[in-house]
Amino acid sequence: MNVVPLATHSPRALRETLRAHGWEAGPAEVAAGSTQQLRFHLTGLDESALEALVRYAGHLGLEVHTGAGWAVLAGTRWRLGSFARPWSAPEPLAEVALQVGLAIPPEEPSTWLTAQGPLQLDEPVLVGILNVTPDSFSDGGRYATPDSARAHADRLVAAGARVLDVGGESTRPGRSEPVPEDEELRRVVPVIRAIAADHPGLVLSVDTVKSAVARAAFDAGAAVVNDVTAFRFDPAMAEIAAAAKA
Repeated sequence: MNVVPLATHSPRALRETLRAHGWEAGPAEVAAGSTQQLRFHLTGLDESALEALVRYAGHLGLEVHTGAGWAVLAGTRWRLGSFARPWSAPEPLAEVALQVGLAIPPEEPSTWLTAQGPLQLDEPVLVGILNVTPDSFSDGGRYATPDSARAHADRLVAAGARVLDVGGESTRPGRSEPVPEDEELRRVVPVIRAIAADHPGLVLSVDTVKSAVARAAFDAGAAVVNDVTAFRFDPAMAEIAAAAKA
């Protein structure tokens, strides 16, 4: 029995595999176009393994194409991960499940694109929260001055934070009051400018729903916008973020 990964993100490898097994061009094209992210060519399967594969893979939501002694198994990484458990697979599929698990390629490391450059997420990244507002539910008023905010930023970085999220308007449930734009700018921009100077390699995020605040924060050294409305409050926010490559 042999398990071979087929090229991902391209239907060509599956189309050619099916044609090599005698499929007509039309059906092979249709099948290749409907496959999902990952797919594997299985050969050397006996009849009992093929029958078990069709039933078990179908139960897991995987796509299966079969012929005499061969099969193509396709699906998302998550569903294939559920399949690749030899201890829970039907007896005829234990070895198949093991080999599929060994053949699943490693995931590409995730990358967070910021205005300061890419931040690799292949390992956990600690994000420190710095509220420069008097009414945040967790630490309101404790870091409302530039000096106290800078001191707390130093402590967060020393504790391992690689990103600091600076916010000047509370979004605490139920009781938060809107903050005028000029007041939010007064709270946030000097703190971001000072921390950017203190910690040049640190990724700074501005927690705001206002595009003018985001623009000023980017000019001061922020590289990320944390908009809790997902661009719905201020229609200009997406354009501002895109222009900054944030």
